[in-house]
Amino acid sequence: MKKVFALCIGVLLFVACEQDTLVPEIEEINIDQTTLAKKGVKVDVCHKGKIINVSVNSLSGHQVHGDAVDMDGDGYFDIENDCSDVDCDDTDATVNPGMVEVCDDGIDNNCDGEVDEDCGPVLNEGEVLSANGRIWMDRNLGATQAATSSMDADSYGDFYQWGRATTDFTTVTGFPYDWSSPQNDNLWQGVNGVNNPCPDGFRIPTEAEWNEERLSWNSYNAAGALASPLKLPMAGYRHRSNGAVDAVGSFGDYWSSTVSGTRSRYLAFDSSTAFMNTYDRAYGFSVRCLKD
Repeated sequence: MKKVFALCIGVLLFVACEQDTLVPEIEEINIDQTTLAKKGVKVDVCHKGKIINVSVNSLSGHQVHGDAVDMDGDGYFDIENDCSDVDCDDTDATVNPGMVEVCDDGIDNNCDGEVDEDCGPVLNEGEVLSANGRIWMDRNLGATQAATSSMDADSYGDFYQWGRATTDFTTVTGFPYDWSSPQNDNLWQGVNGVNNPCPDGFRIPTEAEWNEERLSWNSYNAAGALASPLKLPMAGYRHRSNGAVDAVGSFGDYWSSTVSGTRSRYLAFDSSTAFMNTYDRAYGFSVRCLKD
């Protein structure tokens, strides 16, 4: 009988040691542990691959023996352990390996070592992200606002003859119908291209880039152009022979940087269709700038 009693006492003492204390008393673990101890607070510890719930007063002993602690109660422990992935911020229960990354908050929410990953580029004021992942100006060059409708006059912006740095306009009536004589195919080629009219870091898009945007629209017409992230209006165009503005509210014409013989390529759309086409460089078309 005495042997059985002694054995029971030994078992009880072993269990108590496993579930409560290894070394008593601690001074601090990045929180006011004295206050927590007075309130009877317990925390989870990963001890030899098992999660045990112990008094705050016992933490230092467990940590001395290499045990991991879950101070914020989110189920993830603060150092390498056999119970969970490592919590990169054990003071914040909203930060741990089980969380989904929150965009643009500057925090590594899911503890993968990266901040705001898979969130796409950060947009500055006046920029918009297209369906193809490119950053564009949110309005036509010279416009005071992004389009609210296909016939929003404040969103039309200025007309540019192809390859020109400004809105200066030269009327042209003779072949090859270009304001520049001799012709120069090297204008508007890239962010550092000659006569690039776009703001710093932006450029005129190529034909291929315009066409990719067109193909992403939900309909190949003015409605699709407006519904796209770029919100393209129908500003019309300026005629090469007399400088008169025509087709306002009926056609959208947007230059690309791509040349085609003596002409250049552009995006065109109206209420029924949208397509890429070629036209004389002396015409004045809308410009939408693309971030390089």
